Amino acid sequence: MRDIVAWLRGFNWVATWSISPSVPHLSPLTAIAMSRRILRLWQEKTGCPLGAVVLAEPHPGTQIFHIHSLISADDFNADGFEQFSRKWGQTEVKPYRPGGGYCRYVVKKLLRPDVEWDLYGKIILKEGENVDYN
Repeated sequence: MRDIVAWLRGFNWVATWSISPSVPHLSPLTAIAMSRRILRLWQEKTGCPLGAVVLAEPHPGTQIFHIHSLISADDFNADGFEQFSRKWGQTEVKPYRPGGGYCRYVVKKLLRPDVEWDLYGKIILKEGENVDYN
C-alpha cells in the first residue's frame, strides 16, 4: 500500500472530486464511463486539458456506485467544475492538500475488491515527463 501511495503523491494533483450520480449506476464501469464523459465535456468547454484517477465505489450496503477522483491540471477552476458536474448528480470538488491524506484514502478504496478504477487524460508529474492515459 505504501508504494502505491508514494506513486500517487508523485503527481501534481490540484483537486479532489466526488459525485453521486442522479441516475443510479449498478455497474462500476458505467459510473466510470459517466465520469470520463464529464471530464471530457469539461475539457471541451474550457480547453483545459486534465488528468484524473477515477474510482467507482458502491454506496454502503448497495450495488449503486459513486465516484471519487484526484484531478491533475495546469489551470483548473474547481468552483466552475463543481457547478458544471452538478448536472449529473450531487458533487463536491475541493482543492487538493498535499499531506492531507487523500492519496491514502484513495489507495485504501482502490485495494478493495468491490471498487473499480481508471486513469483518464494527461496526469502531470511533479517532476519529469507527464503521462497521457488516453
